[in-house]
Amino acid sequence: MLRRVFLIVCYLSFIGIFLPRLAYSQFNFIVEGKRVLATHSKTECLYDIIYKDTCYLKMIDSVNYVANADSSICMDVHYPAGSKDSVKNIYYFVERRKLILKRQFIGDKLFKEIKYSYLSGSNLVDYIIEFNVATNRAQKDSFSYTYDRINGDLIRTDFLKINNNIEKVTKQYFDKQNRVFKIIDLFPETMDIKGIEDITFTENGQILERSVYNIGSGSSRIFKAPDELKRDSCFARFALSGKYKFSQTGTVDFLKRIIADQKKVVANIGCIDFEHTLKSVDCVVRFKGNTKTHTGQISVEYNLNRKF
Repeated sequence: MLRRVFLIVCYLSFIGIFLPRLAYSQFNFIVEGKRVLATHSKTECLYDIIYKDTCYLKMIDSVNYVANADSSICMDVHYPAGSKDSVKNIYYFVERRKLILKRQFIGDKLFKEIKYSYLSGSNLVDYIIEFNVATNRAQKDSFSYTYDRINGDLIRTDFLKINNNIEKVTKQYFDKQNRVFKIIDLFPETMDIKGIEDITFTENGQILERSVYNIGSGSSRIFKAPDELKRDSCFARFALSGKYKFSQTGTVDFLKRIIADQKKVVANIGCIDFEHTLKSVDCVVRFKGNTKTHTGQISVEYNLNRKF
C-alpha cells in the first residue's frame, strides 16, 4: 500500500494532478507485518541536472520517510530510477535516540541486518554486528575508548572482524566538535603503526586538507580541498524567498526556477564547486553543482504532514 501511494504522489507531480487528501494526513505503514501509525512523514525527490543554456532534470531516486509518534520506529523507502525493486530501511531506536537495529530489504527480501550495542549508561557504541543475508558475510566492529590526558580529546580504537578474523585496526581522534582529525592505521598482527592521516578543517567545518603518511614507504601525500571550501558563500544555507511557492503539482518547474536564479548567485561569487541549501516552511531544496561542467544534482524534500 505504501509503495503504491508514494509512487502515485511522485508521478502526479509531473502530470499536474493534485490529491489534497494525501497532504498532511496520518496513515498506517507496515513494518515487518505490523501496522504502525505514522505521525511524521516526508518525501524527497533527487534529480541529476544539466543547466547551461537549457535546464534538464532527470529523477534518479525518490524516498519516502515515515516514523511513529516517538520516533522509536522509522522507515525510509527508496525507489531508484530504472530499478524494479525498492530499497527499504527500517530503524529501531531506544531511549536517547540510540539506534539498536537496522534492517534493509531489497524488494520483499531481507538483505542486511545491523545490530548496535552501547556502553552502559552511555551513547558510545560498544560494537556493531552486520550480517549480509545475501552473501552470508558477518562483520563485527568493536570499539574501545580513552581520552587524551592533555586536551581531553576522545580516542577511539576500532577493531574490524569479518567472519571472526581481525581484518583492520584503526585509532581515531575526535576534537571537541566530534570531528575526526587524526586516523592511525595499525597492523592487526603486531599493532605497529601502518599509516597516519591528519585532517584539518575550515572555520565553517569543511575539510581543508588531508595529509597521509605511509610508514612502510616513508611517503607522504597531501590532499587539499578546493579554494571554494574556504568560503562560506559557496557552501551555504539560505531562506527560500517567498516568491517561490512549492506544490507537488509543479515540482519540476519549481526547481527549474530555483536553478535559474542560483546560477546567477554562484557566478557572482565566483564558485566552481558549490552546495546551497534553501529552506522554507514547506520544503528544503539542496542544490550542488560545478559551474565549469554545468552539471550537478538537486533535491527537494517536503512534508506530507505538518508534524514532521
